Amino acid sequence: MYGRKWSLSELAVLHAQYENGLTTEIARLTGRTVRQVQHKAREEGLRKSHEAKAELARIAAQALAHGGKKTRFQPGQKPWNAGQPFDAGGRSADTRFRPGCLNGAAARKFMPIGSERIADGGYLQRKVSCTGVKSTDWVPVHHLVWLAAGREIPPGYQLGFKDGNKAPPFNLDNLELVSKSERMRRNAYQLRYPGDIAKLIQLRGALRRQIKRISEQAKPEAA
Repeated sequence: MYGRKWSLSELAVLHAQYENGLTTEIARLTGRTVRQVQHKAREEGLRKSHEAKAELARIAAQALAHGGKKTRFQPGQKPWNAGQPFDAGGRSADTRFRPGCLNGAAARKFMPIGSERIADGGYLQRKVSCTGVKSTDWVPVHHLVWLAAGREIPPGYQLGFKDGNKAPPFNLDNLELVSKSERMRRNAYQLRYPGDIAKLIQLRGALRRQIKRISEQAKPEAA
C-alpha cells in the first residue's frame, strides 16, 4: 500500500477536499490510510483551514469515550452546592495570603514606591504608584522635575535633553519640549551624520524656522 503511487484522480481528490474536508473521508475515497493521506498532504504543501480545525476539534470533543464524560455538568445543569458558603475550617485561614500580599517570584521582584531604575533608552524612572501597570507606575524622573516646576507636556510632544545627556541631576534649562515629527527628523540626522554635523543641520533648521516666523510677522496686513 505504501509503495503505490498516487494517481492524478487521487491527487485531485486530495487537493479538492483536504483543506476543508475530513481526512478519514479522503482516505476512504482513495483507498489509503489516514497517515498516508496526511503524509501526502504535507508533501503537496496542503494545510487544513482554521474552520476545518475548529470543526475537527468539536467532533473530537463530542466523540470522547472515557468514563468521565458521563459525569460532566451538562448545559443548564446547576451544581448542588451553588451559592452555599464554604468554610475550610482548621488553621487554613491563618496560612492564607492576605489581599495584596505577593508571593514567590513576584515578591522577589517587587520594588516599593519611590524606587528608581534605568529603563530602555537609558532614561531614569521612578515608581510613583503600585497598580501593576508599568506604563503608569513608572515615570521618567525628568518628567517629574518638569511637572514639579508647574510645566506641562502637551499631547504630541516629548520631553528631551538639549545636550543628549540623560544622566542626573536634571536641570530645567537642559530640558525641552519637542514635537514627535521634529524628534523623528533629529533621529534621522543622528543616524545619517556624525554628531557635530547633525547638530549643525538641526541649528540650520531652527534658524530657518525663526527667519520664516519673523518674515511672516513683518508682512503688512492686507487692507
